[in-house]
Amino acid sequence: MRFTCLISLSSGLVDQPYLGENDDDSIEEIRRYYKTSSNLPLHVPSIWDYPVEKGQIIKAYPYFADWALSEGKKYQDWYLDTEGNRNNKYIYAELIK
Repeated sequence: MRFTCLISLSSGLVDQPYLGENDDDSIEEIRRYYKTSSNLPLHVPSIWDYPVEKGQIIKAYPYFADWALSEGKKYQDWYLDTEGNRNNKYIYAELIK
């Protein structure tokens, strides 16, 4: 999966050939950018413990979907290692310790 920062197309910083690649379900006609077909964003913090290979982010981080669907208004700390925020069974960094 390619993670991309949310950047406006009008900024000139977007590499448009990547739109629609892999899990990206961007639809330029309706100004929908950097989201999956489930409407989850393809933008995450630059430093975080990522899920196991082929693992679903929503299994590793139970609040990720709520954060994404609220467009970042809820659970802004979804990725932090605090009580209830993560399921270490699905996080790669925890498996190699």
